[in-house]
Amino acid sequence: MADQDEMKVILCICDNEKAFTSWKDLIDARCGIDISNRCIYELSFAEVNGTVLSLLSKNCKSRRFLPCGGGSKVLLEKKVERSLNTLEVLCVNQCEGGNEDKLIMEENFYKGGKVWWWNFYFSEQPGSTPFIKPDKFDFIMNAVIPDLCSLRKACVLLNLMHIPGCGGTTLAMHTLWALRNRFRCAVLRDSNADFAEVADQVVKLLMYDHDEHLPYVPVLLMIDDFDDKEKVFDLQQLIEKECAKKDIQSKSAQVILLNCMRTESAEQPQLLAVLVLLNVYCKDIG
Repeated sequence: MADQDEMKVILCICDNEKAFTSWKDLIDARCGIDISNRCIYELSFAEVNGTVLSLLSKNCKSRRFLPCGGGSKVLLEKKVERSLNTLEVLCVNQCEGGNEDKLIMEENFYKGGKVWWWNFYFSEQPGSTPFIKPDKFDFIMNAVIPDLCSLRKACVLLNLMHIPGCGGTTLAMHTLWALRNRFRCAVLRDSNADFAEVADQVVKLLMYDHDEHLPYVPVLLMIDDFDDKEKVFDLQQLIEKECAKKDIQSKSAQVILLNCMRTESAEQPQLLAVLVLLNVYCKDIG
């Protein structure tokens, strides 16, 4: 049995609280040592494994990780990611270990090109200029998202209304990037995809390596280029039905749909000038 000094370098991992309590009581009775501060018991082995692997720099370059309960991470298996073919999954360690040219990426963006995850990644590196936060970014992060998460509904909707060319898509992507450690973030690849398949894959992403523990880490799904509001509602309802089929409780939002909507209204000269609360389950920012 380990002595006090040896216990300082031992980390005990149990797969449930009952096992932890049994070992804790036994070691306390036999050795007078409290292992509470040296024991992990609220995380699954998959979460412990993913968290440990993510700490190794070489794994950050070759493997991809998703956030899980308690600030842990799980490994996103390549075959699983391939099966989520309607979604572009944004991982916790997105871009780490890549070799993209920073100057070319920045030049392309500032010339009016589409923003990439690389632009956000480079802006966070030492010595780089921070990415300029679009109007309402802090409001969405600190007020709207927490408010949506508190709703007792499986799938909630946030409509982000913007004039073309004013940075609405960039704002949405910046929001996903900033929340990738707290949500399982993804972008819908094709607005014409089979919505039943999309709903199935969104719920699979929600439950992946996390189905033994509640609450789940919510999914934040960005949608762009939908030409009809009804399509978004259809997708929302299909996701809700899929959650009900999997018996996922809705004490809080499990999926947030961040829908970028373009508007040509001349009465909206600035991006995201007004917040309009439509109802408790759907918000429009425009």
